[in-house]
Amino acid sequence: RHGDADNGKDIGASGPANWWKSCDASLARQLNDRGRQRSIALGIIFKDIQLPIARVFSSEFCRAKSTAELVNAGPVIVTDGRINHPEHNTSGQSLFSGMLAIMNGQPVDNKIILIVTHHPINEKRSSNYPSFPDVSPFTWTGVYFVKVAPDKTITYEGAASWAMLNYWRNKKLNK
Repeated sequence: RHGDADNGKDIGASGPANWWKSCDASLARQLNDRGRQRSIALGIIFKDIQLPIARVFSSEFCRAKSTAELVNAGPVIVTDGRINHPEHNTSGQSLFSGMLAIMNGQPVDNKIILIVTHHPINEKRSSNYPSFPDVSPFTWTGVYFVKVAPDKTITYEGAASWAMLNYWRNKKLNK
């Protein structure tokens, strides 16, 4: 999920076309100081725990793309409207379906994909994925770990908050 963002509301349908891509705070909620700091720290954590990210996908929303940029994982960030917030999702389906479509389009090569999107990603709409929880265990700057098997079976492997990732990193580095 994208980093902590300002409270408030996006301008929505009353705004200009593609307002969600704007980094103008008068149009859409943006990352706040904590969100920017944690996004940078998350990138450092990923490097410290040697999490080699091979591909990065982001929602078109500025707050998601900014999170991916600040994580600075290395690969070029690909924006994808299928993982936009549900009200502006280009596929007309759920974020969960968008995530599955992105993952199904990738080679099964044991490489890590970082997908930066929005909270409702966990709201699955299919019983074909029983390993996924129906509710999110966190609200901000958290991650799900998902595995794609050689037969393209996708399973939920766990979740971690920003604080838990930071704890693991500190434990690994004996801090």
